[in-house]
Amino acid sequence: MTSSQSTKQLELINFMASPEPAITKVAEETLPYNTTEEDILSLVNAVKKKQGNNQAIKEVYGKTSNFETSKKTLETVGILDDALNFTCEGREFAYEENQEKRQFLLLRQLLKYAPYGNFLLHICHRDDLSETTLETLKNYWGKHNYGVSANNREDAAVVFGHFMTLTGLGKLTFGRRGKQSRIEWNLNIKSRIDEANEDNIDDKSAKYSESNVVVEIQNQPEDTVIFDRQSSITKSQTVDYCILPNNDISEKSHNCNDDNAHQVSKLTTLQEQNIKININIDMTTWDIDKINAFFKATRGEYQDEN
Repeated sequence: MTSSQSTKQLELINFMASPEPAITKVAEETLPYNTTEEDILSLVNAVKKKQGNNQAIKEVYGKTSNFETSKKTLETVGILDDALNFTCEGREFAYEENQEKRQFLLLRQLLKYAPYGNFLLHICHRDDLSETTLETLKNYWGKHNYGVSANNREDAAVVFGHFMTLTGLGKLTFGRRGKQSRIEWNLNIKSRIDEANEDNIDDKSAKYSESNVVVEIQNQPEDTVIFDRQSSITKSQTVDYCILPNNDISEKSHNCNDDNAHQVSKLTTLQEQNIKININIDMTTWDIDKINAFFKATRGEYQDEN
């Protein structure tokens, strides 16, 4: 193992053991804008009908004025990729016929997008949550450096409201007669956000438990210990390894007893070995940014420190 690999693995271990970090700032990232709920549904419909034919998708969508911004909006929240194809999550949402399930799938996906997900998790456990003004949303984004400008946050807050209408969490209401523009929440918003967020966490944990963190041991020196057996060996007990009288090593399933084998406390080898370690991580208390950063780290993608 190279020193660079060792350093990266140590960084990963330290990250896993570190306390929950503050919300990660997303600088210089444009928030979705200039997209209505009708635009969202129209583009999803167009891709369903004409996927693979971008020109036909544009024609079915119909509105040339904001096609690119609507496309970018659905890319940003993970419904489409940059080639106008559905992502796995987007396809599941697009083809779901049950309206409640469809709303759940959209909410689950929006929670993965940090500017949306972190805000929803921030507000959902307030004692009195009947409505949230768009001004409150814009202030939250500004505080955490989401959006490239005040104008971007202004436009993006309206798009967020349209998405909330589509999820069934609430209704976007524009201000009039001195009242601010706001999102009026439904009574079950807290339980629905919790359910969708827990589903995301379970999905992340399940995907990770199926993968391996591989530690490669290269150029092993002789007599390196690669197996350490702690328990004692009793007569007629089947063990993973045992040493026969001729000093050969028998693999597991050999029936060892006191007459033909010795207890193995350490097994050495002269051969180079690869070891795979499965690590289960409890992510139930992690926020979205930490979960995403962790999975990037497992793929060797590390953010440079400023």
